[in-house]
Amino acid sequence: MAEMIKIENVTKRFGDFVAVDNANLTIEEQEFVVLLGPSGCGKSTLLRMIAELEKITGGTLEIDGQVVNDVPPAQRGIAMVFQSYALWPHMSVADNVGYPLKLRRIQGSEYQRRVAHALAQVALEPYAQRSPQELSGGQRQRVALARCLVTDPAVVLLDEPLANLDYKLREELRVEIPKIFEKSGSIFGISTR
Repeated sequence: MAEMIKIENVTKRFGDFVAVDNANLTIEEQEFVVLLGPSGCGKSTLLRMIAELEKITGGTLEIDGQVVNDVPPAQRGIAMVFQSYALWPHMSVADNVGYPLKLRRIQGSEYQRRVAHALAQVALEPYAQRSPQELSGGQRQRVALARCLVTDPAVVLLDEPLANLDYKLREELRVEIPKIFEKSGSIFGISTR
């Protein structure tokens, strides 16, 4: 189980363009961190490097005292929720949440238990058989979060998770998301805004 993320002099270059320049940050166990800054300042790029969706150009990233610069995404214990919900429209809410488990070949009662638990964490149990189109924007975002939590990740990254919501829903989820993380037992939550 991860105890700390340590970002030391992390840099990301795209050719001559420097997207992230010598970022330094330490995140302790069970800490919820929000990265603030203007559009284009490198917040999302930093999250993508933590998740290994982008290669680090320079510096080191440690998780639980181990340098993970070259560790594949599937072996990092990280899950990411993107700004767009990225839900499958032809699947039910429960099937969307359970999709990462199917990829890991988890089936039967364990599959059912974990999907039910993830839906309970985001208070969507009554919506399990609905399609994503039948849900509000806030509910869709909670489905995306449940799909992330179903794998029991040590680190959860959220890339502008509230950007597509109206003001009222944004305010509600700003309060709700940290509570969900506290209940889930995930070690970290890192969000951009």
